[in-house]
Amino acid sequence: DNNWVYGQQIQNQYNLHTEYGNNSFTPDKRFIAEAVYALPFGKGQKMLSQLPRVANAIVGGWRFSTVVTLQSGQFFTPSFAGFDPSNTNNPGGRPDVVSGVSVIPAGGQSISNWINLGAFSVPGCPTTTPVCSNPANVGRFGNAGVNILEGPSMKNMDLALMKTFHTTERLTWQIEVQAQDVFNHPNFGNPT
Repeated sequence: DNNWVYGQQIQNQYNLHTEYGNNSFTPDKRFIAEAVYALPFGKGQKMLSQLPRVANAIVGGWRFSTVVTLQSGQFFTPSFAGFDPSNTNNPGGRPDVVSGVSVIPAGGQSISNWINLGAFSVPGCPTTTPVCSNPANVGRFGNAGVNILEGPSMKNMDLALMKTFHTTERLTWQIEVQAQDVFNHPNFGNPT
């Protein structure tokens, strides 16, 4: 998962065991369902099967389809910038995890408050001020793992209504109306 777009940079090349974690591209859970339903109207169907040819051409042969996608959020890594407590000339990195403090905010997760920042501290900052303005050069990296946080989930439903017209035995044409994200549900990316 170490690539130039989304990957976490290797923090300590002498301890690669600390670089293992969840894959940011692969959500923990994913469900996809697709369905196509032929509407029961027109010739050969349960309803209105005795329509004249012109009426059947308008009413018959319609299909309805849907694609539903539900997935858990993508993993990401906590990080800080601007300080070099490891004294390696690489400002920033992964923070320390504060023992016993949940990463989920007390009131639950919301888009404006997804992570309990009190669950992390910049290495070299005192415990009373986990994010201080001048951390000490402690000569070590933070102990937070790679991709230990999970972003917002995704919910999406697409619909389509389709009709195939047979003008001759060899010639057909299709009309289709599509709607993506029909419930207009926002799907947010990972917080920064």
